[in-house]
Amino acid sequence: HVVDGNRLILLSSIGRRAPVVSTRSYPLFKEAGVRVIFYLLEDLLNVNQPFREIKEHSGVAIGSVKNVMDELQARGFILSTKNRGRVLCEPLRLLNTWAENYQQVLKPKLLLQEFAFRTPAQQDAWQEIALPSGIWWGGECAAALLQGYLFPEVFTLYSSRLPALLMQTGAVRMGDGGITMYKKFWQGDTLPPILIYADLITSGNSRCIEAAQKLIENELPDFK
Repeated sequence: HVVDGNRLILLSSIGRRAPVVSTRSYPLFKEAGVRVIFYLLEDLLNVNQPFREIKEHSGVAIGSVKNVMDELQARGFILSTKNRGRVLCEPLRLLNTWAENYQQVLKPKLLLQEFAFRTPAQQDAWQEIALPSGIWWGGECAAALLQGYLFPEVFTLYSSRLPALLMQTGAVRMGDGGITMYKKFWQGDTLPPILIYADLITSGNSRCIEAAQKLIENELPDFK
């Protein structure tokens, strides 16, 4: 051992400086992390749920749940308190980081089918399409339905049903044409606003980013 100022340097037997053993952090934003964090962000009180409850809702192994929760705490996103238990810190920063990683890591794996409107008139009247149960408009369309502010240029769907059921509406045909359907990956019968936000904020489109900010103001006040 050699003292170098305030540092303690380890020397190997042949006189060279020994390699430093670093503590590697858990890869937080692989698919397991993206799924767990989504559940935590759906309702900020979910951070206090038992690990088994988080496992059931996220579909992630309980060991991975623990690893994600520990890493969130190590990065300052979770604070453990005596009176309130676990508290989620800086939720908007976590939401934005999650959205970027959802777009890159999980969303491509959820792709089900591409569709096109049969006519321009049917595209203009997209709000009149009676979607089968278990299929929801996402992204720009969901924001338009919530806010009446955005006229969609990109059409996103999430579905827990077979993609072919959308054909029953008579308004679309299969094939690349501006409508993209993704597989539902959450529990519940409504589209979570944080998912709409993620689709908007990662679009790179200024009008969508503005719509995402309106979501924070109106539908996601806990993230202000």
